[in-house]
Amino acid sequence: MEKKEVRVKIYAMENDDYNELYKVIGEKHYFARHTYYGGEWYFVCDPLGYCELDHPVPENYTFVVCGEGGKELFRSTNADETRIFPSFRQKCKLMAKGYREENSDIVIREKGHREWLLNYLTGEVLEKLKGEFCIEENFVWCWNDVIETVPVKEFEWLDMKCGILQRKVKSRYSKAEWFEYVAGTLDEQYIALYIGCRWEEDDDGRD
Repeated sequence: MEKKEVRVKIYAMENDDYNELYKVIGEKHYFARHTYYGGEWYFVCDPLGYCELDHPVPENYTFVVCGEGGKELFRSTNADETRIFPSFRQKCKLMAKGYREENSDIVIREKGHREWLLNYLTGEVLEKLKGEFCIEENFVWCWNDVIETVPVKEFEWLDMKCGILQRKVKSRYSKAEWFEYVAGTLDEQYIALYIGCRWEEDDDGRD
């Protein structure tokens, strides 16, 4: 069987069906890599829509996975274990785990932030927000601003600059401030993972 080489670059991150989309460099053709069982290359239907898998790519195909400027990063084929490499989400989870282990003195909580923040929803604040809809939920999830973002751990994935990002967040209607930790690209175009929050445990919002 004739061997074929296809130069590709990541086009869309892993979707909810565990499919990454790769674009053939210089062409309007696409392939998908299904990551659920490690990794397998597929022909894909409706790549810019539902991105549905068609059938596996034959083993005579070799994908030359490229980064910025078409630089070759590595080669991957369904013929061997090179088809298996971490998805963006998997890489972020691995780096987040490493960050936690390296910084065990920093308490990053995955739960409890909502309850803590609601302590700041005092009668005075409620009076200011009178007439607004879904006050409790918006106070927790929407009426906040990121005032500073700092990468606390940097890494690369397919030549993309990524990191664990520490975001300083401030409530718009109270004095509450906290740190939120996420993993994604440094430009924040793709955020793959919410890690948790850090706040002062003895600060309950009441003077």
